[in-house]
Amino acid sequence: MAAQEIFDDLDLLLRRAGGRTRFGYVLREAISLGAPLGFRANSPEARAHEEELHRYPVTRELTDVFQIIRGRVPRDLPMSVGTSAPAGMVRLLGGRDVLQDGSIADADDHTRWVEQTDLAPPLVSGDLVFREILAPKHQRFIFARYTHLDDPATPASGVVVLRPHGDVSTEAVRVSLAYLGSKHCKTLHDMAASTLGGHIRLGLQSMRLPQPDSALAAAVREIEDAKEKFEAWSFTAREVISSAFEEGTPTEAHAHIVATGRNLRLRAEAASSIDDFSTGIRTRFPHPLSYRWRTVEANLSAGTVHQAFSEILEAAEVVLCLLANLALAAARDVGRSIGAMTSVTDKLSSRRSGPSFGDWLTILSEVHTSRTLRSAAPERHVLHDLGDLLADGPAEQAIRSMKSRRDDYAHLRRPTALEQETQEALGDLRTMYSAAFFMAETPLHAVDSTTWDSIEGVGTAQTRDLVGDHSVVATRELKTEFQLDSGSLYLGTQTGLLLLRPYLIGRACRDCGHWSTFHADRFDGAEMTLKSLERGHTMSDANQVRAFRAAGLIV
Repeated sequence: MAAQEIFDDLDLLLRRAGGRTRFGYVLREAISLGAPLGFRANSPEARAHEEELHRYPVTRELTDVFQIIRGRVPRDLPMSVGTSAPAGMVRLLGGRDVLQDGSIADADDHTRWVEQTDLAPPLVSGDLVFREILAPKHQRFIFARYTHLDDPATPASGVVVLRPHGDVSTEAVRVSLAYLGSKHCKTLHDMAASTLGGHIRLGLQSMRLPQPDSALAAAVREIEDAKEKFEAWSFTAREVISSAFEEGTPTEAHAHIVATGRNLRLRAEAASSIDDFSTGIRTRFPHPLSYRWRTVEANLSAGTVHQAFSEILEAAEVVLCLLANLALAAARDVGRSIGAMTSVTDKLSSRRSGPSFGDWLTILSEVHTSRTLRSAAPERHVLHDLGDLLADGPAEQAIRSMKSRRDDYAHLRRPTALEQETQEALGDLRTMYSAAFFMAETPLHAVDSTTWDSIEGVGTAQTRDLVGDHSVVATRELKTEFQLDSGSLYLGTQTGLLLLRPYLIGRACRDCGHWSTFHADRFDGAEMTLKSLERGHTMSDANQVRAFRAAGLIV
């Protein structure tokens, strides 16, 4: 590198009002009073990292989550060296004992032991033991989580201990651990603490940590539950083979291994099937969406390309129709209305037509863009999931491509290369289903009957979970703290049951006898014509007209 290159770069910086060059940068804003003056601490990269962290929904000072304990043991305490602990002594845990893989090293010939006194406080299970001094090459903090399985120990100089405060939740600690072990955390620490040398303690004191909101806390708990189940299955698999011949005859051992192996294999196959896109839709989505996807696959496998193309277009409209009607119900749940529903109301009330693909898209677009609407919804409310649907660029493009195909098909404009167009449409439909994959955790409940105990304030409902591509399912009993409407559909969400009537109505179809999910399609002034999402069959209903009017679907 020639010195002239550096001088030329400096000359360029002196003539700029802001921005970065190869060797330096110019700040557009003054450094605030008390902020670090280091080159890396004020670099555009450091500020970008800080802004990214500030955009995180919930953060806390590290000292609000952890107590910081610096290892320090008086030199005059009795000490011993060796692989095992002398009587009355505990291990003196230093930086070399904290390994890069996140574990604590086994005792060796150089391990130090000290007499346990108040001057050498013990580590407790759950403590995070950090190396205090790191080389520049280390891209992450090096720390280990101390457990009751480790030797009784006290921290030495060279380590910093973070001990969770007693009122901090398990989920908050787990999320903090994930962040502390990330490159992002170490990078931000190094930039902010560039004047502190290789010591991390002072940098930790000023650090902020991302913390879980209720949705993330629930997800962390679910992940931990899944982890425990998988570990239990793994233990069973090891145990069944290692101990098969410990008791009983070889014949009994043979039968035991075969039977247990079958159960484990079936568990593994069921778990693996979730990763399969089609299986996930057919088994986990609300029935109308699962059924439509199965119909598309059936026609594709039969080689009926024209019918398959038609089914793909219908499935796309059903996806949008279902999600838009869920949005209408979700908005009502938070005491808001969706302005785009006016178009649907005008069409139904004027008796000239019913809602269209474009109406459903307009409703979802408003949910996506309306801050007023989404700000009224509590955390984890399904309205946020519905609003995020169009935040995915590929999903929005897929939906608009499907609308264009649907419009062409309705006006008898057929594609010339039908097979190619069918594959492209199928790809767009997959994108739409992928964007709506949160529906895999929102079951559709049909309430058949209810009872209410006004003294205890407890309701009992007989419900059917309409999940997957078959509508014939078992009835189960559901306990609630509020009364449910018998004969109505509810969506199971993270914030509770969402009443869908009259936007979506479940009942047996008069044409085919199959259970179907209906939405408002036409109004003649006395009766509402309902249209099935599953098969497109229609039926008239005069009993729900008052409910449709109360919901604002007709005037």
